[in-house]
Formats: sequence, structure tokens, C-alpha cells
Amino acid sequence: MIIGLCGAARAGKDSIADAIEAHVGPDVGVRRIKISALLKSYIRELFDWTEEHTDGDLKDTPDERYPRPCWTCVVYDETDQGDGSPCPHCVDGTTYLTPRGAMQPLGGEFADATYPPIYSVRAAREARAAVDGLLPCTTCGGKWPEVCSACQGTGKMPPYAYALVTDVRFLRDAQAIKDVGGVLVMVERPDNESGLKGAAAAHQGEQARNSEEFQALVDIHILNNGTLDDLRDAVVATVFGKGLP
Repeated sequence: MIIGLCGAARAGKDSIADAIEAHVGPDVGVRRIKISALLKSYIRELFDWTEEHTDGDLKDTPDERYPRPCWTCVVYDETDQGDGSPCPHCVDGTTYLTPRGAMQPLGGEFADATYPPIYSVRAAREARAAVDGLLPCTTCGGKWPEVCSACQGTGKMPPYAYALVTDVRFLRDAQAIKDVGGVLVMVERPDNESGLKGAAAAHQGEQARNSEEFQALVDIHILNNGTLDDLRDAVVATVFGKGLP
């Protein structure tokens, strides 16, 4: 079963993946896949960042090694205030790059300008290969199956019961998951005080899920408005209660 998880930043996508893994138990094969895995690897190498920057608590922390002109008051020569008060987005016309500020255009505008589905198609194919038992053995890489005890001569990993694609953001991502037979689960977190603000929240990667085309592809909606235990219960009731294996 291929499951794509979508929703706003910090709405609970990874928590739903945790809940699915906990529900099916450790003996059931679950593979987590990120559409953004390749671009995050590149970003870490390029800016000397760690996984804490691309996937952890430093994702929205400005890095003073990378100053840049403020887009609001320097590039566009305007502020959100409209009353002559200082720009709320910078100090004297300078802002500092955040990991999210680097990842969003690489996953959005760069893909738009080159080959839009490049990230999502790769991830969807990996998910399909995972549940079909077609991924190369992680021990021998499929190169020496005759002497590999891990794959027992097949050169392939055993099929995973679940492939969880945890960062479906764009319509092209959602369509790629559906094209390989996946199910889309959207998590919604009302009054998400820890959610994104400003330009990060307005980016196309955060807004695409609100379109009618995207919503039409969603199979299951989960409301995250309580505790983690409440969310886990909601996952069991909705995801597995819909007749999924």
C-alpha cells in the first residue's frame, strides 16, 4: 500500500507516519520516502547544513553566513506596514537565508523552470518499487546476490507492506502518487499556531493543496485538533477504518 501524506507545514504529517508504523507493528515492512530527499541532500552539501537544518528544529532559523537583500523593502521597495514604520522582515534592508527559504524555491520555482514532476515522479517510482519488491538489496546493491545472505540470491529487497510518502505538497506530487496506485491522506490542524507565517506560508508549496484539483485527489481527511494519542486514534479510525490493509 502506497500512502501519500499532505497538509500544511507542522500539521502532523510525520506524526501520522509514526502512528501508521506503530499501528502495523515492527514486523511489518514500512518504508518512508521524501519527495524532497534529493534536494535536501543537495542543500545540505551546498550550504554546509545538517539534517537538523533541513528536517529538524533549525529549518526556519536564519543563518548569518548567508545575508541577502530583503525582498520586501529592497527588491520590491515596499513594506507590509504602509505607515512609514520600519520593514518588519529585516534589519536595515538585510535578511538571512533560512533552510526553508532555500528549499522552497528549489522544490518549486526550479522544478517549474526545468521539469516540474522530477522530484515527485522519482519518489512515486521508488514507492511503487518498494511495495513490489523491486528495490535493490541494501546489503549487496543487487551486484553480488549469489553470495548475499540478506537478499538470498534475489538481489532485491523483500516487498514492503507500506510505502509512506511524507511530503506531498504540489498538485504534481499528488498526481504522481495517484498514478502509481497510492492513497492520499490530508491532515488538517486548525489554529496551527506553530505553522508558517509570511512569505514561507504564501509559497506555492504551501498553497497548492488548497486548489480544487488537489482536493479532488485526496482520499482521506484527518483532523489533528487534540493530543498525539487523539491523532493516533484518528489514524486508526480513518486510514485503517476505510478498509485499507
